[in-house]
Amino acid sequence: MRTRAGQLYARELPWTTLICQRSRSGSGLQLIFSFLFFAISLLFIILTMTTATSHHIKDGQHSPVLANYDLTCFKTCNAEEDNHFIVMPYLNIETRGRIIGMQQAGLPFQAISDLVEILLSTIYNTVAKFQVIGTVRTQKKTGRPPIMTDQDQRELDRIITRCRRLTVAQVTDLMTHHPA
Repeated sequence: MRTRAGQLYARELPWTTLICQRSRSGSGLQLIFSFLFFAISLLFIILTMTTATSHHIKDGQHSPVLANYDLTCFKTCNAEEDNHFIVMPYLNIETRGRIIGMQQAGLPFQAISDLVEILLSTIYNTVAKFQVIGTVRTQKKTGRPPIMTDQDQRELDRIITRCRRLTVAQVTDLMTHHPA
């Protein structure tokens, strides 16, 4: 463990023993460096442990923590407070079908939640959506509704073809003063 000069090899001892040995035989500067090395190592270990347990799941990835649940993909949402991210699970169609089947068989919501291992609020939302839509499949989103009707579009076309040099403000003024 010791060389001829009485110094320690770092690879032969664990670093805690190395700190104790150096503090007894070394100078104050060696003690400070040993403590600094210990603090940095401890900080590195803490940071790697916290990042390993609270990793960020992106769209389409599976979580190793929730691997036992019947969840297909995840959606990341910005929580608006300090940019924390919430991971919301999406249920696949089979799980939604099982939830609706259990509900129609007469099981209470709490029993369904315990059997499927999904939050009670998700069970409520799935059943409510089924009662409104009538299917467990996700519906295609319609997108933003059109602002102008077909008649408004024809009026806009007429104004633009008659007076090509109008500004946007003037066209808007004409559209609001002369509704078709």
